Amino acid sequence: MYKIPKFRASALIHFPTIADAANTVIDMMAFEDTKSLTMVELLDGLMMRALNRRFRFNYAEEPTLYFEFGGDSPNVLSGQEASVRRVADRHNGGKLIYAETEEQMEELWKARKAALFASKALRPEVKVYFISIYLLVV
Repeated sequence: MYKIPKFRASALIHFPTIADAANTVIDMMAFEDTKSLTMVELLDGLMMRALNRRFRFNYAEEPTLYFEFGGDSPNVLSGQEASVRRVADRHNGGKLIYAETEEQMEELWKARKAALFASKALRPEVKVYFISIYLLVV
């Protein structure tokens, strides 16, 4: 169980390689204040292509990180955009899309939530299995 934060924000950023995206997350966890980081998800270039084709999104077809932040006050989230941008820049990150309102976040996460359906559209013969991996940092 965890407390649902009062305030949330999200970010999406593209990278030329999965290694660049992974190194961004590693640096975020090692060197930045990540108390407000509630989720990070990675979609590879093939999945981004599938989303663009299936749902007519216009995202770069490159590895993409989705971030979600949460906290008890807007001040907790205020530095997250700059923090993600600073770290992503060191790892060839592309344009950062940052969302603070519920409507903006819903639009940003729409592609991520549709990934399963997009993947089935590319290869309908493939069986899909659901898994979740949770990390507990203490």
